[in-house]
Amino acid sequence: MRFTEQHRRFEREESNPRRPHATFTYHLLLEFLEPNVFLDSNPISYRCLSKSSPMEKEYANLRSILLGLPGVRLGSKFGGEAFFVGKRFFCHFHWGGTLLLETFVWDKVTEVVNTIPGVISHPKYGAYGWVRLGIHSPADIDKAKRLIETSYRYVIATKRISLPRTQHAKRVVERAMRSFPNIRFNMKPSFKRIQVIMEVRNLKDSVETGRQLDQAADYLRKP
Repeated sequence: MRFTEQHRRFEREESNPRRPHATFTYHLLLEFLEPNVFLDSNPISYRCLSKSSPMEKEYANLRSILLGLPGVRLGSKFGGEAFFVGKRFFCHFHWGGTLLLETFVWDKVTEVVNTIPGVISHPKYGAYGWVRLGIHSPADIDKAKRLIETSYRYVIATKRISLPRTQHAKRVVERAMRSFPNIRFNMKPSFKRIQVIMEVRNLKDSVETGRQLDQAADYLRKP
């Protein structure tokens, strides 16, 4: 394991008796910065798979599909390649004895699992909107393409904002439902906040979809 300066700093704090929560904080940071320590599979990059790997062609194919989607850019996450729409991380691959495709589908985990064969809720992050598909052979590529396209559609058509948990905020959301009939609003109250998930119903293009979501978000944030 390659420790960064942040790891070393938290190691020092862990031994400090004045920092009783340092151990927990250190391991939380470690999991965020070095997820391979905790995950059963390893993030991969395009250069990670050798030319002799049985999944190299499949990975290159799916990678090309992802980078061909409008607005998708290549970045880095968990020590490997990751795919973003704008600033939102929505897809990456793992190598865990087989090629694993993992994508973010917002609150549609159950729907995606039930409609795309082979897809499962992520064993660790399913509750946060992530699903997984094992790619064992070229026969799985069509399912992987379908999952990528589904996840991409959800990501560009969905936006979430947080509002105070007040009666006024609830009334604003109700008015927004009438003002933006093309957007589906889903409220999820937490202890002090309301998480509002907005999803455009009739997706046309990413620019128009983003404009509608931004307008609705501005409407909800108005005092």
